[in-house]
Amino acid sequence: MPADHFQPEKLIAAGPSAKVYRGMETANGRKVLIKALLHDHETSQPLDREQLQMLAPSLMQMRNPQIAGLITLLPTEDEFALVYEFMPGLNARAFAAERKPAPTDLRALAVQLMHALLAGEHLRQPHGDPKPSNLIIADHPGGGLFLQVQDWGQSLSRREHPPETLWFRAPELHAGGTPTTQSDLFTAAASLFCIATNTAPAQGDTVEQVMTDWRAFNAGQVLSHMRPDLDQPLRDWLGWLLNLAPQQRPHSVAQALDALMLSMQTGFTYMQQQAPAMAPGTLTGPLVSAAHPNAPKPKPIVPKSSSSAAAASTKSEAPAKKGSGSRFLIAMVLNLVAFVLSGIFLWPFIREAISDWKLTTAESSTAKAAAMAPTSVPDNAGKPTPAVTQATPAATTSVAKPPAAPAASGPGLNGRFVRIEIPVSRGILNLAEVQVFSAGENLSLKGTATQSSVSGEGRPELAIDGNTDGDKIKNKSVMHTNGNARGTPWWEVDLGRDAPVQTIVIWNRTDAGYGDRTVNLTVQVLDAEKKVVWEKKGLPKPNPSLELAVGQ
Repeated sequence: MPADHFQPEKLIAAGPSAKVYRGMETANGRKVLIKALLHDHETSQPLDREQLQMLAPSLMQMRNPQIAGLITLLPTEDEFALVYEFMPGLNARAFAAERKPAPTDLRALAVQLMHALLAGEHLRQPHGDPKPSNLIIADHPGGGLFLQVQDWGQSLSRREHPPETLWFRAPELHAGGTPTTQSDLFTAAASLFCIATNTAPAQGDTVEQVMTDWRAFNAGQVLSHMRPDLDQPLRDWLGWLLNLAPQQRPHSVAQALDALMLSMQTGFTYMQQQAPAMAPGTLTGPLVSAAHPNAPKPKPIVPKSSSSAAAASTKSEAPAKKGSGSRFLIAMVLNLVAFVLSGIFLWPFIREAISDWKLTTAESSTAKAAAMAPTSVPDNAGKPTPAVTQATPAATTSVAKPPAAPAASGPGLNGRFVRIEIPVSRGILNLAEVQVFSAGENLSLKGTATQSSVSGEGRPELAIDGNTDGDKIKNKSVMHTNGNARGTPWWEVDLGRDAPVQTIVIWNRTDAGYGDRTVNLTVQVLDAEKKVVWEKKGLPKPNPSLELAVGQ
């Protein structure tokens, strides 16, 4: 099939071994995925092109709605590209960062992933690397989530594997084994864990570091902490697939799928659906390279054309121009419909924003009338924040709520630091506010905060800014550690001096159920030499707040 039958439209990713474009099949306008391989001198993890050509006939037989099918290879003079079926959506890593799937959605994704692996099992062609970046997830027009597996069999052509592959790779493959059903089940379960928790079960720059993490990993324990809403049978099933010994996992995908289906509530049925697709001929933006700052400049996947071919392509432009007006009109109508529907959906939020603006304007007018020279609040939003931050003293912003007075007060103990942690490796700590009261004064507002790691702009000082509202999406006033960081997550405030700490009030995150992460807390008061003078362990989830009387 000639290379010019497929034209790239937009660069959507720049991976370790290839540039990935959304493209179009020129004959029918169908959207396709074009993976243009980097040359060996451009990457440290090149793909073996000869091996890919040998594998292509068997890979083209992989046809299933849950699998992005290989359409053809384009070994041109300038580039070597693979053309796949295209489904719009997010890869599992990006999906997990944006959304927390409900238990029913996670089960549905698990069933679909097993059906994809089952197709490979029937053809005796394991995937080899069903890691999160090879899984695409989209909202299906018929309802629910839809999962599709990409890059089937491609790992067999790799000599060196990228770090993400090492993190999710089955132990027997690290030891030099070849991909099997059991290794696919292990990687698939690790990917489902990532989708559920937005964390990787094991990480490291070397195989030894990754295996050290795997040997310390307990799927049931970590899931019960990070996703207590998941039912025990699903957690047990994932733990079964994540057994380090392949002989202790299901002996086939069919067995794993049967066990998963039996653990579900009665009435659930799996109905195979067609993958979501962009309509043929959908208008798109120009070819761009903004998907990655270091991405090579994209170019069409076409061979060097002769003058006669160029002339033929010029003639073929005439009929396209003839219908461009109707396509433009259709696009305008569709955009207008989308705009109206978006306005209907967003109106409650717009109305709330207008109300907040009016309230802020009124408060501002009152403040101007009361003071001739209003003070300004320093703005540090534009400064970069390192992964582990020594925060500057927090300033109370105009949206901050006044600190609530504690209902209980203990006898108090002298301390300088207050530390909060979750004693689980790779947990996530989300806190809206931590108040440290002494004689009725909240000392934390004048303190300096630090934490083990930072994710999603959740800087440590956000837990001492005076704002107890735990809606992170709306108010962006919740500290957030990185679930992919090593060790147990912690947050700490330095009060600046020894003081009699009487009451500690912890305010939890409240949006989208993320507050369930903040369980089994350990809270400590430490003196100036960092010695523990008071400690409470195994504390329940703040709902939305938790008051602790120090000294009792």
